[in-house]
Amino acid sequence: QRLYVPLETLAEHGVAEGLPNEVLTRPGFSDACEELATLAREYYADAEAMAAQLGRRNLLPALLMMAVYRETLDRLERRGWTRIHDPVRLTSGRKMWLALRHGFL
Repeated sequence: QRLYVPLETLAEHGVAEGLPNEVLTRPGFSDACEELATLAREYYADAEAMAAQLGRRNLLPALLMMAVYRETLDRLERRGWTRIHDPVRLTSGRKMWLALRHGFL
């Protein structure tokens, strides 16, 4: 198993290092996830601003990927960070809708 959360972020929230399943249940893990989600949203906003300057048409594949990841983040936040073992997935139909919405198809 792997846990893709920076050790510095975990430490800032009082989460000690350990095996991934241990870390997921420690107090402060949800706060670390919320911090990373906030950072991701800032990066999405920056990417949208850059895409507007560079021309969205040239970046359609990247923008579609960003839409999928943003929707995944939305679902993770709605699900909650304490239910980390509950999977979050986008159906093929939902991905197709995002592709249509963002002008990819």
